[in-house]
Amino acid sequence: TDAMQASAQDRFALLSSPTTIAALYLPFTALLHGATTYFADARRLGINKVLQIFREEGVTATFAVPSLLRELLRSPGAKEAFSRFRALRTGGDVI
Repeated sequence: TDAMQASAQDRFALLSSPTTIAALYLPFTALLHGATTYFADARRLGINKVLQIFREEGVTATFAVPSLLRELLRSPGAKEAFSRFRALRTGGDVI
């Protein structure tokens, strides 16, 4: 859990399917540090809703596969949505 230097002030967004390692890593990291986890399924909610959750909930960290991260960062409003981020992990795909 030290990799993200999590704290109780963090707000994680879980973007992954429940069958991935990120689906285990982020919630348990949050639980161990007293942080909050928000479930934001991009397939179900869409990119704009995920970015809205980032903004409205003040998300500070997430794990995203590169293809999803590219879509999020290319979308209008991404700069504001990612403005409170202090940790972003990526993997599980070709970068």
